[in-house]
Amino acid sequence: MAAKNQGGLPAKPAKIETTFAQLAKSIDPNKINSMEFLEQITELAEKNNVLVLPRIVESMFAPEDRAKLDRALARPDGTVPIDAMAKAVFEIFRRAGELKKS
Repeated sequence: MAAKNQGGLPAKPAKIETTFAQLAKSIDPNKINSMEFLEQITELAEKNNVLVLPRIVESMFAPEDRAKLDRALARPDGTVPIDAMAKAVFEIFRRAGELKKS
């Protein structure tokens, strides 16, 4: 089993940190400033409904940014763990909010 960092993400810290920082800056505030997006995030956070995760990721990222995230989170076999993607979405969303405050 692959090692994990404290956040439960795959242990590729440098690659993930760089990717998260880039993606947090790339989020278009207009894409996520919608009630539909808020409902999806709430569904994931409060009900742990991972079925909304693909729509959230699609709302947050351009296809090329999604590909960067997939590569950063991928297991050696190329699959992307659902739990890692969910944690990554929340972390990137949190960072984007911090950038907005500064």
